Amino acid sequence: MLSTLFETLPVGVVAEDSDRNVLAVNDHLLDLFELPGAPEDVHGADCVQMAEQVSDMFVESNRFVERINQLVSDREPTDNEQLVFHDDRIFERDYRPVELPDGDGHLWVYKDISEQDEQRRRYEAVFNQTYQFTGLLEPDGTVLEANDTVLEFGGLDRDEVVGQNMWELPLFQNSQATRDRAQSAVERAADGDFVHHELRLQGTDREAIIDFSVRPVTDEQGSVRFLVPEGHEITDRKEHERALQRERDRLDEFAGVLSHDLRNPLNLAEARLEFVQEECDSEHLPVIETALDRMDRLTEDALWLAREGREIGSLDAVVLHDTIDTAWNIVADNASHAELHYADDGFSTATIEADDDRLGRLLENLFRNAIEHGGNEVTVTVGTMDDGFYVEDDGPGLPEERRDSVFTAGYSTSEDGTGFGLSIVKQVAEAHGWDVGLTESEAGGARFDITGVETTSTDE
Repeated sequence: MLSTLFETLPVGVVAEDSDRNVLAVNDHLLDLFELPGAPEDVHGADCVQMAEQVSDMFVESNRFVERINQLVSDREPTDNEQLVFHDDRIFERDYRPVELPDGDGHLWVYKDISEQDEQRRRYEAVFNQTYQFTGLLEPDGTVLEANDTVLEFGGLDRDEVVGQNMWELPLFQNSQATRDRAQSAVERAADGDFVHHELRLQGTDREAIIDFSVRPVTDEQGSVRFLVPEGHEITDRKEHERALQRERDRLDEFAGVLSHDLRNPLNLAEARLEFVQEECDSEHLPVIETALDRMDRLTEDALWLAREGREIGSLDAVVLHDTIDTAWNIVADNASHAELHYADDGFSTATIEADDDRLGRLLENLFRNAIEHGGNEVTVTVGTMDDGFYVEDDGPGLPEERRDSVFTAGYSTSEDGTGFGLSIVKQVAEAHGWDVGLTESEAGGARFDITGVETTSTDE
C-alpha cells in the first residue's frame, strides 16, 4: 500500500523502519541514485549500506553519510537541504521522523532541482547581474520586486521597497514632475500601452538621467497581469550631447562672424582693389591682391569647417575618376605646369559610396597642398589600393616627426597655406568612416593614403 502511494509522487521517496531497513521505496528514487532493480527488489535492504553505496556520487561524499546519521540520531525534521552531484546535478532533501507500530521510522524525500537551479541562475544573471534598472509591478503600481541595481543606486533595502507604489519610492521624490510622470507611466502601461521617456531619478548621492520605460505583461486573454519598469542611465550621454550642442552654438556664432563681420569688409576691399588697379599701376597692388586672396581662402576654409566639415550629406555611387579630374581642374588652374598622373587603370570606372561634394573638397585640398609645397611644376600621382586610394607628389615632403601635426587646424609650413586644408581632409575622411595617413612618396614627397574606402565597381 505504502509503495503504491510512493509511486504516484514525482519525487524520490524512501521509508526506513526502526532497524534502518527499507520499508518502502519508489522507482523515482532508484532512478535518481542510479540504483538497479525494482522497488520490491530493494525492500528490506540495509539503508546504511545504500547510503554508503551512493555517497561517492556527491561532492561532499563523507558529509552525505554523516548528515544522514545525524538526522536519524536527532530526529529533527529538515527541509530543502541542498546536495550537489559530481555531474553538477543539484538535489534537495527533506527528512521527517515517523512513528511506526513497531518503533521509530524515518522518511526521506529527494528532489532533483537542477533545472530549477539553472532557471534561478539565469534569472539572477538577467535580473540582478546587470547595470539595467528593472523590477516587477502589480498593474496598480505596487512593487513586487526590484533588482540590485535599483536598490544600490537608491540606497534602499528590498523590504522597504516591496509593497510600495513605485512613484512613492525615494527615487522619484526629487520633484513633483518626476513623481507625476512615473505615476502616469504606470497608469498608461496598466491600460496596455508601452511607455517610454526620460526621467531624472534621485540616488543616494546624485541625480541621474534615466532612459525609462514601463512594459505591460499580458495573459492569453490580453489582460495586463504585471508591469516591468526598466531603465538605464544616460547621464553621461546627455552631458556629452549638451557639450556638443554648446560647441555647435559656438561654431554657429563663429560662422556668423566670418560670414558677415569679416566677409563683408573683405568683399569691399576686393572691390576697391579692382577700382585702384584700373586707375593706376603699382608694385604693391599684386601683393595686396595676394593677401586678400589668402584672406578669402582662410575665411572660406574656416567657414566650411565651422558649418559643414563634420557632417556629410547623402551617399551616392561616385565615379572617382570624374571627381578627381574636376578637383584637379579647379586647383591647378593657376599652376599650368603642374601635372596629374594616374598610377594605374583602377580609376577608369571605379565607383565608391561617398558624398560627391565633400569628396571633391577633400581632393581639392590634397591637390592644393601638393602645389603649395611642391611648386607650380609639381607632379601629383593618384593610385588605387585594396581598400582605398592614395595621392602623392614629388615635392619636398615632410619629416616624419612633423607628420602627425599637419592635420591640426591652423598648422601650415607654407606661406601661402591657410593651415585648414589638411584638417578639412581629415574631417571629410572621418565623416565617411575612412582613415587618412601621411607617409613618404617614392619620389621623396608626401603621400596621403585614404583607406577604409569600399569600391563598388572596377574594371575587370
